[in-house]
Amino acid sequence: MLSRSLSTRIALGLGLFVALFLLGFIIGTPLALAFLASLLACTLLAWREPYLILFAWAPISLMIGWVVSLDTGEYRIGEQVLHVYAEISVGELLALSLLAAWALRLLFYWKGRRDLNWKPWFPILLPFSLLFLAELVSMFSPALPSKIEVVKHAIRYIGFIYLSCIVLVANFVRSKKRLKPILGSLGMSGALFAIGGLISMVYSNGVLQLGRAMPLPILGVNALGGNQHALAETLIIGMGALLALGALSKSEEQKKWIKAGVVLMFIVTLFTFSRTAWIVLAFAFVCLCATVWRPWWQHYRSSIIGAGILLSPIAIAMVVYTLSSGAMSSVSSRNMIAAIGFNAFKDSPIFGVGAGGYLQLVGNSRAFFVEFGPAFDAHGIIQKVAGELGGIGLLALGILLYALGHTMWKNNKALSTSSDEREAYMYLCILVASMFLFECFSTTYWTPRLWLPVGLVLAASRVFVSSEKAKDPDFLKETLLK
Repeated sequence: MLSRSLSTRIALGLGLFVALFLLGFIIGTPLALAFLASLLACTLLAWREPYLILFAWAPISLMIGWVVSLDTGEYRIGEQVLHVYAEISVGELLALSLLAAWALRLLFYWKGRRDLNWKPWFPILLPFSLLFLAELVSMFSPALPSKIEVVKHAIRYIGFIYLSCIVLVANFVRSKKRLKPILGSLGMSGALFAIGGLISMVYSNGVLQLGRAMPLPILGVNALGGNQHALAETLIIGMGALLALGALSKSEEQKKWIKAGVVLMFIVTLFTFSRTAWIVLAFAFVCLCATVWRPWWQHYRSSIIGAGILLSPIAIAMVVYTLSSGAMSSVSSRNMIAAIGFNAFKDSPIFGVGAGGYLQLVGNSRAFFVEFGPAFDAHGIIQKVAGELGGIGLLALGILLYALGHTMWKNNKALSTSSDEREAYMYLCILVASMFLFECFSTTYWTPRLWLPVGLVLAASRVFVSSEKAKDPDFLKETLLK
């Protein structure tokens, strides 16, 4: 006979397997042999080396263009032929493996073990739950969205983002020992993409020419999955991570390299000529000069203004680009996309058109297709939530932003004004605010580019404010393979 404890673990293990199976289907991943094999391999590695996978996942999660195409082929079930094709990003695969390995470890550190820290921490759970519920409630929209698609969207984006970018990061990063490497991995990847951006400025399509900074394809694949805006987003995250790491670093040599990396990413971000990136850089600069850099600003104000004058030719080039026909067409298309969402909000102010329905909404507009071609998703998290989730969604998003802002403000007040921890924490807080501002004009609001910085600032709040010792929880430090 099996003991009750072992029977419980087996039941929980089978339940976890079924849950992962369903999760893979819900997020759009076909249950093909290649997926299951790769997931199993990554899970085994995450079991043995959870932090190695975590530090690799952080920068890779930003590479939303690095996807694996999976095809189940055709299967006949009675008279029906089943053929499922989907794509999953490498970052999502690593996140799934980390979640699976972590969940399995938790099963073996249940009650009765010595580990007193086995219970996971779910920061800002209530606000995120309200946003999740707002997505589910949108299925009652007068637009009659597909209930299955609404549930799938809620789990695929809100649920998975919360588990991978918030819960996973907050529970794994419990000390400076773990915070510094993840900041370093984000900073190093940003520097590498900045170098790629420099190369793309002078060498494009096999021709030496001077142009804007763009993501440099790797073996023919655009890992960032976008244009200059994707590059700018990644570099802004890299700058914020390096600045926070520099505040925590005790090595003057390391600080010099960090400053060089930040300067490099700043210059390349300017040369993306992304209007959104310029707005965000100006916002972040003002915030930094009002807080962390206030003494530096007061001392070098004249020199900074002089440097700004020297950079004025770049600003003139930005103005010229902004007034070009291509840029004006982009603005016009964004305005029409926003107008379509606003009209949808007026037609259904409570429930919106249903989670995941904005792209179809724009696609149904013949005027947009005639003037601009294929449909685009909402360029901004506010119009996205308003159009798809209505007033309920806007209220839930507002509560989430208030809870996050209140948490950052409270923790910042609790830190000593002269401490390195407060300086690093301020960098992370300004990074979070900057990315939310960026996503008011972008389409990557339900990706780690917005929510990974949120997870980092929440993890840092517990590390800095609670002054936790540099000790990993037992369920991450030990293994059962002894």
